[in-house]
Amino acid sequence: MKNIFYWFVLVVSIALIATSCAKDDSSSSSTSSADNTTSSSDDSSSTTDNSSSTTELEGSWKTVCYPNSDNSSFSEIKTQTIAGNAVTIKNEKHSDTSCATDYRLKEETHTFSIGDAVTFASGQTGHYFTLTIGSTIKRTPQSASAVSSYNSASKCSASNWELNTEKECSEADAGLIIKCLYLLDNNTFYADCNNPDSYPTGIDTSDAAHTWIKDNSTSTSDNSSSSSSTSTSNTGSGVFVVVTSSGVIIRSTDNGSSFDNATSPTTRDLSGVGFGNNTFVAVGSNGAIVK
Repeated sequence: MKNIFYWFVLVVSIALIATSCAKDDSSSSSTSSADNTTSSSDDSSSTTDNSSSTTELEGSWKTVCYPNSDNSSFSEIKTQTIAGNAVTIKNEKHSDTSCATDYRLKEETHTFSIGDAVTFASGQTGHYFTLTIGSTIKRTPQSASAVSSYNSASKCSASNWELNTEKECSEADAGLIIKCLYLLDNNTFYADCNNPDSYPTGIDTSDAAHTWIKDNSTSTSDNSSSSSSTSTSNTGSGVFVVVTSSGVIIRSTDNGSSFDNATSPTTRDLSGVGFGNNTFVAVGSNGAIVK
């Protein structure tokens, strides 16, 4: 759960639940629990719109390689993909400091709801939001040492872990609603989550684990890597498929009203998806082809 609260995650990847109130970006904000608006020392304003729109967050966001908080000899990269009210976070852990040697992969899907708008003292904008923890975590040991560690600890109550073989585990905190805050600065998305009782009072823009960069190469806003079919089953229900970096595949079977994570057989970046003969086919780096 710790990595979840580093996120928003939503991102998002997304680190992650219980973080302390951090230094604000050139301002300090305080939260009013009565109306969830933000005030600051330089009379910056906040706007209450209770918007549920996630348009500005749609797409894929990725952190840089950063040191693991528990073991400085390890490093991590997180990728979050946001579609509708769903955020899928892939956390890649590496057994070196440069994110070159795979150790394990963890994937989680949560839902979120956008709350009141916030204008920070710097003039940048963001929103409060709540994150509802999903019911499962997908884990894949990508090294012999990870396999050994998982089996020794009976991770997810299993002692038969195998290399590069995914298991879906139950999430102990499924359904927990966490209060969060994000700041959007062009193509950089900063987020922090606090706890179920109160919203964060600021954003620490120096924390690499909370800083997400828009991945425009696979964004649905340009160079789109999504494809859709309005009739892919006998019932005629619309199916939409979105692919992005780290092998993330998100699918909607109700004409885009909601999205769910689909099982992906690869962790390679996927850059395009097409539809034909009632089959979706995605392609990506190093010759990856996924059906």
